[in-house]
Amino acid sequence: MTNPASRTHRNTIGFLIIAAFFQMMGGLMGWITSGSVDGWYQTVTKSPLNPPDATFGIVWTILYVLLSVAFWLVWKKEPSKERTIVLLLFTGHMILNWLWTPVFFTFHWLFPAYALILVLIFTAAMIAWLAFREDKRTIFAFFPYLLWLCFAGHLSQYIWIAN
Repeated sequence: MTNPASRTHRNTIGFLIIAAFFQMMGGLMGWITSGSVDGWYQTVTKSPLNPPDATFGIVWTILYVLLSVAFWLVWKKEPSKERTIVLLLFTGHMILNWLWTPVFFTFHWLFPAYALILVLIFTAAMIAWLAFREDKRTIFAFFPYLLWLCFAGHLSQYIWIAN
């Protein structure tokens, strides 16, 4: 039998690893595409609702922390088929999330980037529903994330159509 202090320590370490990984991947994608953000992206026609560039880094840092919490809440549940499905879908979703950045900023594939946002919105909603069934607190991470994805969808669609 595991003592509660050991389990708490393991859970804390697990969360820190997940959070660090999510932030590291977001930072890596930002670093890889920083040249395009400072160059090409400044020349495209953007939505009147487009926020200042600095907003994106702040928002994604917060969202990655929230998503780390949601992933961790499901991860620390007792192993089950449902938990495994949520974690696999969540992992695949995050890979697509991180791939969006080079698709848009490096390759300038505007329609595929917009289509990918639509896939992200759909899969995030599906994962939110499944994760909510595992731990109701995950909705606090997924609700702002889904709102941001919808807003990002607008921005991406506008850039695709206007350019």
